[in-house]
Amino acid sequence: MSSTIDPHLGRFGPRDVTVVSTNVLLRVLPHAAPLPPALTMAEVVSLLVPGAPPEVRAAATAYADGESARKVQWLATGLDAGDGIITVFSSVRSAFALYRAHQGQAEEPPGWGAHQAGDAVLKALAICHLCNLLFPAPDHPGTGPADDPIDSLAQLPAGRALAAYMAAAELALPFLGATLDGDHTLAKLLPDHLAPQSQRLANIIGAEAVDAAAQHLPRFGHLLDELVRCTAGHLGPLATAVESKIPGVGVVADGVGNVVAAGADILPVYRFLGLRLAAEAAAWRAGREAGLVQLGDDAEAWAAKYLRAEGLEPQPSIIPPPTPTRVPGPAAESPPALPPPGDAAGPGIAGSAAVGAAAVGAALGDAVPPPPASAPAPDVPPPAPAPAVPPPAPAPAVPPPAPAPAVPPPAPAPAVPPPAPAPSVPPPAPAPAVPPPAPAPAVPPPAPAPSGPPPAPAPAVPPPAPAPSVPPPAPAPAVPPPAPAPAVPPDR
Repeated sequence: MSSTIDPHLGRFGPRDVTVVSTNVLLRVLPHAAPLPPALTMAEVVSLLVPGAPPEVRAAATAYADGESARKVQWLATGLDAGDGIITVFSSVRSAFALYRAHQGQAEEPPGWGAHQAGDAVLKALAICHLCNLLFPAPDHPGTGPADDPIDSLAQLPAGRALAAYMAAAELALPFLGATLDGDHTLAKLLPDHLAPQSQRLANIIGAEAVDAAAQHLPRFGHLLDELVRCTAGHLGPLATAVESKIPGVGVVADGVGNVVAAGADILPVYRFLGLRLAAEAAAWRAGREAGLVQLGDDAEAWAAKYLRAEGLEPQPSIIPPPTPTRVPGPAAESPPALPPPGDAAGPGIAGSAAVGAAAVGAALGDAVPPPPASAPAPDVPPPAPAPAVPPPAPAPAVPPPAPAPAVPPPAPAPAVPPPAPAPSVPPPAPAPAVPPPAPAPAVPPPAPAPSGPPPAPAPAVPPPAPAPSVPPPAPAPAVPPPAPAPAVPPDR
């Protein structure tokens, strides 16, 4: 039985650059293991529940095709290329740049430390939300996943790989060189970054979902901090593996203005691990309900085993219980499906480029058909609500203040006599009359011009004399005709 998740699993084959690079990093860490290839849901079921009967495979496929699995894939994509889902700036590239700066090999790009810290807190909180989606509370004891989603995460190969990768790439690599020790690395970032990052995530999934996810942050954050301590002794080999095996990681921008360009992750690691986690959780949940899967170590025991192998002892968590998100975010909506894969890409970076920095824009534009009617996804109960917080004790009653003493009214102001009337002013004397101007003297008319004799008439002009007559020309003399030519005798 095929699943709608199969085409997306098929994108991450054993030769894909994201898979190869991620497994290289996991091999460096003693508490992690590379993920075996699984290109279909059927292969994932075979890995998690060997010999699963058809009904378990059908249930696993239904969970993988359900709404919760789609939300996990959508949000995990945003942790890589968050533009349009979550604005995430950091990546393994920025983490490596901070590591080099702390080692004195380069200058720290301005502003990158704050972005890396904020995004690390955001990703930790988002992974807690993924756990709530994939591991809902059991319907009744003995069936369904474990009671705590963080313990369920630690049961799965993809869950352990996700926690180990985040502890190494998001926390140990960028921050261990800046601290005197590796204790409580994430816990030290929470006071400055938890509130704003909670609000960022609430704008995407809603405040109630963030509050439910924050209930797991003390345990998951402590698990990450313990894994950072496991990584501390392997930081050099980890940095070498990052620099030599991940393409383009050494190309680091030199200013905060280029953080966005570097932030669209050069490899879609979270999409790969989130997709694999959704598939494994579906198979594991179906196997648990059928009684075919047993629980292993819980999260603390899993980390403690590797801590002691490094000569370290587990430490208690110092992360306090969360407080509810103050500003409510929008109601969570069903996310768009991930884009269907195109032609299979060959080895190299092209196979992951299609799901890298441009994955978000594609994720918002395509849809995956609903699950087949023959295997509907069962209803998944919502995560358990956060425990009710008792209201604060009422404040003690405060007696009302004593009334102020009566103040006598002010004495009336003395009457002011009206002002004396102004003395009358006599009207001004009339101006003296001005005599009219004398009339102008009359001007006599001009004298007429004297009369003169009339002008003399012009003399008469005689007519011209007639032209003399011209005699006709004399006739030409007669010309006599030419004489006849003499006769020529004939030839003999």
